[in-house]
Amino acid sequence: MARKTTAHLFSSVNGVVESPDKFQFDAFGPEEGELMAKTLDGVTDVVIGRKLWQEWSEYWPGADDPFGAFINPVRKHVVTQTLNGGRRGDAHDGVALGWNSTAITGDPVEYVRTLQQDGSGGITVPVASRRSARCSSPVSSTHSP
Repeated sequence: MARKTTAHLFSSVNGVVESPDKFQFDAFGPEEGELMAKTLDGVTDVVIGRKLWQEWSEYWPGADDPFGAFINPVRKHVVTQTLNGGRRGDAHDGVALGWNSTAITGDPVEYVRTLQQDGSGGITVPVASRRSARCSSPVSSTHSP
């Protein structure tokens, strides 16, 4: 049975996704924290893009808050062509990056399909626009692909 895979994107009420660090923090309260905790409950793997991974890997390892407690130990699978030393592998292959992370060296779609069939727990994909990545948590609304 395939593991549940969800994608998450911060969005303002009027649909803005750019720079959530400029609109979310003054509006992110206990209710949003509860929603985020509920959404991430049971997630064991995160599939993340290189740029977001690089920004988060600089910030979150030293953060002492609920999202840091989630993101630091969870397995991270990084979609990248630059952090793997140019190595291309198959869908089962990867290159260790540190911070409990692996660079996906093969086709990312096949990699996720394989990941869905192996192990247990949920898989989440934090989605960020090119300008929305800086120090933002990945959940505001949940969409199942």
